Amino acid sequence: MSIIKRLCPLLMVLALLAGCGTSGGPRQAEPMGDLDAEVETAVPVVGEEFVFVELPELLRRFGYTGFCPTPEPCDWRLPYGLYKGMQGHFVDEAPIEVRGDTEIYRVRFQTGETYYYYASQRLGGKFAPVAPIVPRALQERVNAFQPEPLVPCSATWVMDARIEFGRLLYQLSNSQTISAEKLSAIRQLSTQFADYGVPLAERLLEVEIRHSLDPYRSAPVTYLEPAGELKANDLRLVLRLSEEGIQPLLRAQYFGDRWIYLRMLEFYADQRLWQRWGLRVHRHEQQGQVREWVELPGGEEVLAIAEALATARQARVRFEGARVYALLKLSRTNQEELRRMLDIYRLLVAALEKPTPPAPISHGLQMCGN
Repeated sequence: MSIIKRLCPLLMVLALLAGCGTSGGPRQAEPMGDLDAEVETAVPVVGEEFVFVELPELLRRFGYTGFCPTPEPCDWRLPYGLYKGMQGHFVDEAPIEVRGDTEIYRVRFQTGETYYYYASQRLGGKFAPVAPIVPRALQERVNAFQPEPLVPCSATWVMDARIEFGRLLYQLSNSQTISAEKLSAIRQLSTQFADYGVPLAERLLEVEIRHSLDPYRSAPVTYLEPAGELKANDLRLVLRLSEEGIQPLLRAQYFGDRWIYLRMLEFYADQRLWQRWGLRVHRHEQQGQVREWVELPGGEEVLAIAEALATARQARVRFEGARVYALLKLSRTNQEELRRMLDIYRLLVAALEKPTPPAPISHGLQMCGN
């Protein structure tokens, strides 16, 4: 008997077994009931994403620093032309190691390269103002920016957006630059005082907007005050906005290298004179410099003093101490700041007193008057 004849019966048996239980088609898997099945996927976990910033022209030839191929310190520099605008992400949520002031992160670029990123806690951490990277979400806000009015119906426009030292800044049509935080605050206040939203927004460009918490009620408080840091004798009108309403404060400050123990304030405006005794004085000392200041709640008389000082041909403030005194002659800049704050105060009060009419139906468009 040949080999083929011997194999034929065996092949027939195997063919019958393979087709057993079928009815003219492939066998289907039988249902197993309602079972919860877990499917494992191989999707990598991506941490916080970043983008390499655009460096100032003078620094581009030095490349990007702060990245090493190993966890050991190095003087590695990534070429600016190759890495500008490149994206990456932090592999881990927390630094893999902290050495003194330095945090070491493991990062991966979109090219697949893995590096170790050194960030200084003292300078601000991984996204410090001088860092070579910024959050990707921040860069996307710049990329998606389109010119728009400061607030609806305003003649002042927000024309451009950029990132500078880790901060998002906006360029206005009046050549002024403001931060994203200030733009948001201006728009929020403009909406809150909608009847005078446009003139208020344009005046707020010239003042500082500071947010705080009421220490007694833990309620939000907003302060509006003239721009600039105080490093000398000064008089300014500050507006405090809270749930209780608008409170003007006339703040007078003495600055020097020794205490005068302030006990009286004297205001002089074109032959008119006001004195304030029984003051609640705040004091602060730092690096050999001292400050003594008073905040007078802005009732009608205090507002009248501010108005007189703002418009007088000659205006000054005398800080009377226990044995010595200091004199502040208001400059034109001081008077302009007082007038500006008084204008903002009047706008806010007028907006609160005026009932808001029903909003017209505009089909999603902002209606602007002539």
